[in-house]
This record gives sequence, structure tokens and C-alpha cells, in this order.
Amino acid sequence: MIDRPPEYGLTCNCGMRITGTNENGTISLMKRHLESGKYHTAYLLHNGFEPGDTELEKTIINATSMKTGL
Repeated sequence: MIDRPPEYGLTCNCGMRITGTNENGTISLMKRHLESGKYHTAYLLHNGFEPGDTELEKTIINATSMKTGL
């Protein structure tokens, strides 16, 4: 018998793991992390990366645009 809901998770390039109980919620949390997360912002500044350059960010943008296009 399952005693807890399923858990979805994504690991950001900065090393932070974002988890949630459904796919859409997890993606929303990851988008917020990418936009304004303090740890993620520090990671970008420290390593000289530009926002939007990671594969994860590109994948999330493509996935959400496919969802709204249906």
C-alpha cells in the first residue's frame, strides 16, 4: 500500500533539487527558482553564465510552450 503521493523532481544545473507532488507544480517551482532563486543567481554570477543559457531552461521553455499550444 502506498502511504504518500508520488514525488516528481528536477535537478538544476546549480545543484539545487526541486521536488513536488505533481509535474506541473514541479515545473512551476523550477521556473521560479530559475527566475529569482538566490542560490541559482549566485551560481550564474560566480560562473559567468547568462540566464537562459542552460539546457534545463531551454527544455522547460519548450515544454511549457508545447503545453499551451495544445
